Amino acid sequence: MSEKMERFFWEQITNARNFTDQAARALLDGKGALLQFPAAVPWYGSMVAAIQEKVMKNTSDKVFDFLESPEADIGKFLLDKYCKIETKRKYRPRPGMTEATFLAQMRDIVFHERFIWVKNANGHILDEWLDFLDEYYKNLPPREKAAVFILENRSSQATRRPPRLEKISFEAVIRTYDVHTICTFLSADVPCRDAMREYLADLAANLCQTDLELCERCLNREMEFLRSPAAICMEEARAMGRDLGNDKEQEKYARQLERMVWETQLKNIFPILENRRIALIEKYRAGIEKRLPIDNPGGDDFKEPMDVELQTLYYLNASGQLNMDERDASQCAYLRQCRNLLAHLTALEAEDVEALL
Repeated sequence: MSEKMERFFWEQITNARNFTDQAARALLDGKGALLQFPAAVPWYGSMVAAIQEKVMKNTSDKVFDFLESPEADIGKFLLDKYCKIETKRKYRPRPGMTEATFLAQMRDIVFHERFIWVKNANGHILDEWLDFLDEYYKNLPPREKAAVFILENRSSQATRRPPRLEKISFEAVIRTYDVHTICTFLSADVPCRDAMREYLADLAANLCQTDLELCERCLNREMEFLRSPAAICMEEARAMGRDLGNDKEQEKYARQLERMVWETQLKNIFPILENRRIALIEKYRAGIEKRLPIDNPGGDDFKEPMDVELQTLYYLNASGQLNMDERDASQCAYLRQCRNLLAHLTALEAEDVEALL
């Protein structure tokens, strides 16, 4: 499904398509782009191909070069890359003449006929790239061709407004709704009830966030993922080469995942518990009304049947004040136990989730 899904994401999901459209427009307008990504970009190759295709459909003036950012000496790196030996010999560093200035003023080099896509412009090197571009653009002769840059930045922020470049943030464009949409599609073939399928999609979206390839791998584990979501998520992340940090950072990440499992259950399971509480109240309304008002140690007395909580229903039946049949009494006790666990920040076991969904 992966190849089909990656095309669907970058071509059909509105915000993902808008991201590639915005990047392509920035390049065609001659501004260039600073693309800010999270550590993991879903189906990266398809995203690059989509931007490149949109650009090349509308221009034949430039071609794409894809470069890995050096760790230092950006000017020298570009000089070596784009200038012949005889051209480089003309360069004499002096005040007011940097590599950026020299490249801007040299007209007979292919440098100015390129879309230059720079990968891993991270940390301090991003600021060095911005310094270089600032100098380059300031020294361009009027109305002459110029190289157009795409700086790819992950997990760090520019310390100032990038010169000329349009800043486009993946996480600002791609919304939680987009992630949930893709996870819903990815879970479509899991052999289970619809409610369980929706829960699994929600679980993957919450645990994996915008790492949609990780979402896909987790959902491919189907019921294994249901039974050990945090462990499967970490296992698949490691298998994909994701950097989970040192032992202490991994322990923190595991706790965060467990908290996300609980949050997912709170969203999906709690309404079910409430609906079943209401069903019990409706069935035993007459007996409950006879006991009103009912003392509530945690707050105001219960004056309406619908206000009565599972704990109180359980107590009324256990003390003989409410005559539930055996099946309903067992269900009330079970629902009370599940609600208490969720109320105390504890996720339910997989068998409980399966039973409730």
